[in-house]
Amino acid sequence: MADLPAHGGCQLQDRGVSAGGLRQVRSPSQSGSRLTFVARYGFHLINQAAIGVNDVVICPDADLGGVRIAARIHDHLPPDTHRVIVDIGTGEHDQGDLFSTMTRDRIATRAERTDAVGAFARSCLARGYAVEQQAPARATLQPLL
Repeated sequence: MADLPAHGGCQLQDRGVSAGGLRQVRSPSQSGSRLTFVARYGFHLINQAAIGVNDVVICPDADLGGVRIAARIHDHLPPDTHRVIVDIGTGEHDQGDLFSTMTRDRIATRAERTDAVGAFARSCLARGYAVEQQAPARATLQPLL
């Protein structure tokens, strides 16, 4: 289990498990803190933990599933919450599987949005393949921690 740095009372623990595995979030103890979402937490748990924080950083895989997860979290956060979606595909990474036509079409639907989810989806489409690796996620998040 790797502990990620605390953010003003909110700490995330990454147990390094695969999709669907258990992750833990310690809720913020004070308002004004920042919550960093690291892929595969349940979005209801993230949204509950985000109550009372000003900033939420969402860092999902850069693929169709990540776009869907980012949208669910983004759309259910309290209205005054500042949202940032980190695209792990902008850092050094190995090329993943090319998107199928069906996957591209589904991402394109979200790419029509004018918010951070849309920008993330457009970036995924431009790249054309999935990025689902822990090393790029950690490297891309490092400047934010």
